[in-house]
Amino acid sequence: LWPRPSMARSKRRGGGALTALLAAVISAVLYLGFFWLPVAAIGLALSFPSLFLPPLVVYSVFVLASRVEYGKGRPWPAFSRSFPLWPMMRDYFPLELHLPESLSSEAMEAGQQFIFGLHPHGACTDYRILADGILYDKFPKLGGRWRTLAATVLFRIPLVREFSLWTSGVDASRPSAQRVLRKGHSVLVVPGGEKEQLMTEYGKEQLYLQRRLGFVKLAIEHQAPLVPVYVFGTNDLYRTSRFLYSARKWLVEKFHICIPLFYGRMGLMAPYEVPLDMVFGDPITVPSNDGKGKNGAPSREQVAELHGKYVEALVRLFDDNKARFGYGDRRLVIE
Repeated sequence: LWPRPSMARSKRRGGGALTALLAAVISAVLYLGFFWLPVAAIGLALSFPSLFLPPLVVYSVFVLASRVEYGKGRPWPAFSRSFPLWPMMRDYFPLELHLPESLSSEAMEAGQQFIFGLHPHGACTDYRILADGILYDKFPKLGGRWRTLAATVLFRIPLVREFSLWTSGVDASRPSAQRVLRKGHSVLVVPGGEKEQLMTEYGKEQLYLQRRLGFVKLAIEHQAPLVPVYVFGTNDLYRTSRFLYSARKWLVEKFHICIPLFYGRMGLMAPYEVPLDMVFGDPITVPSNDGKGKNGAPSREQVAELHGKYVEALVRLFDDNKARFGYGDRRLVIE
C-alpha cells in the first residue's frame, strides 16, 4: 500500500504479518494509550461502577502510594527477556547489539557504572523495550543494575506504567536519575526526548542534542563514563505525518507530551521489517568535577567541553558504521 524500505536495508528478514500486527497493537497501547486508556477506564467505571470502580480506585491508590518510578523501579527480568512477543519482534526486525572490546565482559569490572546515551528516539522507541531483555546477557557484569529514564506521563497510564516499570524504566526527572546513580546503577537515557520524537522523519538521521546537557552534567557529578549508542534503522521503522504538527509541537514545548502520528506496514502502527543495529561506542572518561558551578556543581564550561567530546564521539560512531549497515548515503544532522 505504501513504499517499502529498500531491500538493502531490510534483507535480514525474521518475521511476518502476524508479528507486525501484534507490534501494532503494542504500539497503539504504548504510544496512544495516554489518551484512550484513561478514557476507557473512566468510561467503564462510570458505566459499570459496581464492577470497575473498586479496582480502579485500588489501582489508583496503589500507584500513588508506591511511587517506585521515582526510586529503584520495579524491573521484571523474566518479562523483559521472555514475554512471548519480545523474541518474535527481536527476530522480526531483527534487533542486534554490537559492543566494542572496551565493553566486553573481559574488559569490564563488576560494579562499573555508565550513562548510555541512546540515539535517535525515532517515532517510538521499540528498540528500548526489546533491548532491555538482551542487556542481561550482553552486560553480565552489570548484574541487572541499570535503569532507563522514561517520560513521566508513561507512569500515569494503566498497563503502560507496568510495561515501563517491568523493562527497567524509572521517571526521567533529574532527582530520579540522581537516586539511581547514587545506588550504583547505570543509566540509559534518550537525550532527544519528546522533541526528537516529534521531528522524526523517515529516511533522515537527525537528532535534538545541542541543548541537551543534563545527562553530561550527571556523568561528571557521579563520575560515570558516557557511552554513545546509535541505533541504525530506527527512523525507517515508520513513516511520520505532519498533521497538526504545530499543535503537537506546542504540546511538547508546554507540557512535554508528544503525540506521535506514524504508520508502517498496511498503513497501521506496524513497523517495517528494518534491521535494528544498536551500536555501542567506547566509554568516554569524564573529568573530575571542578566544583565551579552552583553549590559545587560542575561549571558550565566543563559541561560544555565534555558535551562537545560526546557529540564528536557520537558523530564518529555514526560515520564509522553507517556504510556497514546500509546507510552510507546519509548524514547525521544534530540540532
